[in-house]
Amino acid sequence: MRGRERPENFDFICIEEKDLIETEISFKRITEGRCIYVKNLHFNAQIDKKKAEQLCTILINNNIVAQRCKKKLTKQILTYQKELKCLATDLEDSEINNCIKDTCISMFRL
Repeated sequence: MRGRERPENFDFICIEEKDLIETEISFKRITEGRCIYVKNLHFNAQIDKKKAEQLCTILINNNIVAQRCKKKLTKQILTYQKELKCLATDLEDSEINNCIKDTCISMFRL
């Protein structure tokens, strides 16, 4: 879940599909980004207050907390990914179907 966005900060929290299913939240899987390991980890959902509270309880019980990513850190991460030769940072619009970067595979083993 991406929280409030301000020009200098992005707040993220990792909500898994099982959490949405457990709270009976209707969602649609969307594709976002170019990395084949994380582009399918995004969802669109609309929830009411009761289900939001249930979801928060699940997240709290599982010690899941939001993380803040400042714009400066985002730029550092992008630079690091480029140094690793991450294909998702390539400016070409071509589809990435067969990335075999060991660094990504170990980080995003699904």
